[in-house]
Amino acid sequence: MSLRRGAPPQQYMYTTHPTETQYDALAESAVNIRHISEEIEAGLRVSNTLLDELDSDMENASTMLASARRRMKALTNAASSRHMIYLFLFMFVVLGGMYYLLRR
Repeated sequence: MSLRRGAPPQQYMYTTHPTETQYDALAESAVNIRHISEEIEAGLRVSNTLLDELDSDMENASTMLASARRRMKALTNAASSRHMIYLFLFMFVVLGGMYYLLRR
């Protein structure tokens, strides 16, 4: 290391020391940023997995609802006036039986 004429050696040490400190701080910041980016990447992987599972569950629920809707439509199309008559007769028999049992 060559010294300039008239400049004390302490001045050169003062100018090189902060530069090394700045490089060290910059290197430490780069390492911290790398760790943060790795944590973000891991979080994104977990989030993507959860979203894929949610998408699959929603698709299954949608399929089940469509199937139930088709069955309900078929049931309402097949229902006739006899269906209602049978329902009223069943209710009459059940309520009549309860009245008979309670009256005794």
